[in-house]
Amino acid sequence: MAQVENEHASDNPRDGLRTNAAHATSETTHASETPHTSVVPDPTDLRIIGRGTCGTIYTSTSRSTVAYKIGRDRDGLWNDIRLTARVHRALSDPDVDEWFASKLQVPAIKGWVADEAKECFWADYARFFPESHARETTPFVFALSLIPTIDSETRQALLWRYDFTTSRGAVLANPENDFCLIRPYLGLATREDEPLCRSDNLWNFPFTREDFRSFPLDSSWYFKQMVEEMATGLAIIHWHAHVDGMDIEFVLGGRADWDETHTDIVDDIDTSGPFCSSLPQHEITLATHAPDSDSLSHRYRRVRLYVLDFDKASPVSFDQPEAAIERLVTAVTCNDPYFPDPNATSGDDLKLWQDFRRAYLRTAKWVSESLVEKHGKRARKWPARFMDQWERKAGQLLEGKNGEFIEFGD
Repeated sequence: MAQVENEHASDNPRDGLRTNAAHATSETTHASETPHTSVVPDPTDLRIIGRGTCGTIYTSTSRSTVAYKIGRDRDGLWNDIRLTARVHRALSDPDVDEWFASKLQVPAIKGWVADEAKECFWADYARFFPESHARETTPFVFALSLIPTIDSETRQALLWRYDFTTSRGAVLANPENDFCLIRPYLGLATREDEPLCRSDNLWNFPFTREDFRSFPLDSSWYFKQMVEEMATGLAIIHWHAHVDGMDIEFVLGGRADWDETHTDIVDDIDTSGPFCSSLPQHEITLATHAPDSDSLSHRYRRVRLYVLDFDKASPVSFDQPEAAIERLVTAVTCNDPYFPDPNATSGDDLKLWQDFRRAYLRTAKWVSESLVEKHGKRARKWPARFMDQWERKAGQLLEGKNGEFIEFGD
């Protein structure tokens, strides 16, 4: 998720993020017949900025601070909403803020279109979504805070430095490249012969360890900070939010502070039905305004680490700790190679893994006190047991890749 720069955007971070319900109903037709949807009447500049297995991502080209995810997988999208909200609460915990000066970020959920309002919403607004499937069907939709794009200077440098699956001319002329997020593949040494590193645009541009060392996005200092943020964030997801993190995505995007100024997801979202209308966060706005570019532009010249896409993740109970730890191991070893390589044996790569492991265990010790209170002192050993099993599983997978180890299921 990303955004383009606009010199004429509003200087109020809240402008366009949510319209007053009475004001919205006075300006809409079908949507005004139900209290379940609040929208700006003419969001003509919506644009696709990403696609995934669970949905398509849109934002306004007028430098919106909100993104919109639409798709047909009702259960997957609702799972994304509730677990993103859960992880956001965990990362926003005042105690976590006190422990970590800089930490992993997660988009805040801003609202959704309730089931009973969906037909009316798409009757009014399908024409504003660029892809035709939105006009022919009534997919589910929710809003979340936007991850800003990498700055334009860095985007241009990436376009000229790296090879793409299309021609250089096509890449440079492609307006999709106004949006850029970077996937930090710390588990990959180099781009050479790596399918994950093939790309035809900058939406989720892959970066390997070699790329970080030869093309510093911010500084060598930030690379170390990013590794620590990824480790501490994963520990908070596991041991404070109690989410397994299956198939989650990490991206580097621009810095922004609006996510911290209006985040209010209710506590009972975990027990509420999918796309219900009984919660106060069920209204969304098709936003077309955002903070003034002059006041925020400097923040886009630095990068920040985000985590997103919780549609395939699941809550974890530690009532059966061995089963829970096994699930965590499965999640980290089945994911894309974001994490440093546990099989590293020497040099910078070994140090990278050791730094990651150390930061993870330090954080897990701090944030797992509720588990210690519930399960006793034995719970203090669980994070280290997880890391040991992760290293063992990674070794087995490497042996299997080299033809030396084959593991058959039951």
